[in-house]
Amino acid sequence: WTSSTSHTYASYLQHPILDAWMSHMPTLAFTYEFLLDFMLAFAALHLWRLDPVTNADLRAAYFFYIASASSAHRDALLRGVSPDNAQPLFIASMMTNLQAKVLPLLRGSEERYEMPLTMFSLIKGVVATYDLIVPFIDEADMRQIADLGPMLYPDGVDLEQLGFLPADQREDVEMLLRAIDDVAAAEEAQTRGSTPAPAPGSEHRGRQGKSPHTSLRSTLRGTLCLLVSIQFGWAAHEPETWTLRRINHFTWKVPDAFVELLERQHPVAMAIFARYFLQLRGRNEWFLQGIAKREVGGIAGLMPEEKEWLMGYPLGVVGD
Repeated sequence: WTSSTSHTYASYLQHPILDAWMSHMPTLAFTYEFLLDFMLAFAALHLWRLDPVTNADLRAAYFFYIASASSAHRDALLRGVSPDNAQPLFIASMMTNLQAKVLPLLRGSEERYEMPLTMFSLIKGVVATYDLIVPFIDEADMRQIADLGPMLYPDGVDLEQLGFLPADQREDVEMLLRAIDDVAAAEEAQTRGSTPAPAPGSEHRGRQGKSPHTSLRSTLRGTLCLLVSIQFGWAAHEPETWTLRRINHFTWKVPDAFVELLERQHPVAMAIFARYFLQLRGRNEWFLQGIAKREVGGIAGLMPEEKEWLMGYPLGVVGD
């Protein structure tokens, strides 16, 4: 952990204080055993990743230590947060964030591809613990372990104003917007055709303005907006740490309804999710190397034949 793994994690965080991971976290681990288990888990996974044949047993070691760490971390949170334990609890939550990132690595080569949807619940849980813990950590201590300062440009863009994107990305987003309109219109027509006419006066009862197709459209457009925010970060050449934060934000800001669409393998939702993994293309960290090609290819294999055209752009980018 101290000689190698902590360096790669600090690199991904773009955090200038490597000492937070190389020295400070191990020091805290003498008191908080769940931090020690997190360190052993990711060090084992890192060694397995470097040589899966020689270090085959370390994959099982990862599962052992991560289960122990997660259980102890959860128990510590339930016992209560205080100024004394807030920092180690926060660091453990960041380790859970990393746990979500490595999920695709743990899929066996012979296993049938499944989208790593557990990442959404893990990240949303992490954000909930951040909100619980942060009030107990003073600003100086927080700067030692994480960069939570404001970004110049918030998440969210106008999907009708895409001139900042390169031409190929702009055309791809415009294609997705048309696909969203098409599926929303189709669902609207299906709803009209299968719903009995309302009784006289009943249109004034109940909640107004809600319909399945409106929800579908807003869910898909809202998620696409988060994706294009990441693309904006790259196109605007903002500090890399900000764009990496946008990538992290995607996994906890997407609507729960979008995750439900992925569970149902909705083609347009899967197409958007594939493009999320494109944003990780070219990352050199051991837990992200090759992730774009693996996940885009896997999602393409789930796509119904009549909707394969939705995957043309991401497959072209990753070279399949």
